[in-house]
Amino acid sequence: MSYNFEGNDAGATKIVQQSWVELQPSVPKLPLLFYTKFWEIAPETKPLFAGKAIRVQGEKLIKLLEMVVKGLDELKNMQSTLDMLAKKHVASGVREAMFAPLGEALYITLGTLLGDKFTPEVKAAWTHLYTHLAEVIKKGLVEEYHRQGKSPVAVVEKPKEAGFWSKFSLCKA
Repeated sequence: MSYNFEGNDAGATKIVQQSWVELQPSVPKLPLLFYTKFWEIAPETKPLFAGKAIRVQGEKLIKLLEMVVKGLDELKNMQSTLDMLAKKHVASGVREAMFAPLGEALYITLGTLLGDKFTPEVKAAWTHLYTHLAEVIKKGLVEEYHRQGKSPVAVVEKPKEAGFWSKFSLCKA
């Protein structure tokens, strides 16, 4: 799979990179805020994280964001990493429809952490970046689901047992 990163907006790149620098003091708070907001927006996705250490997931999220932000000038070089990410997410049951609430949670989290520095220009730059990355990963998801003979649009069922949410701990190792 390949994706054309040509036309990457240099202005958006600079804005995203600068806002990431400004975000650094708050980065440790990012995973908790992000996943809390994501599950609030899309509670049907929470079962995908059953048995996973959210602290570890948060570290992966931060590493991915750092890699992407640092590599914005050469996004085309991330193709194999994004393809691998798509395959891992297929194995976890991630579906195309989950990317919209994921983006929304990201923007809300960035807005919360950056405060007044999360201007419309900054949001537009992050939206530009997220839209490009989400399209690449979604394309990889669809291709992998089809390769496996599965549907990329199946719905994740909500858990039936009452105590399901109590199984999640943000402190799990």
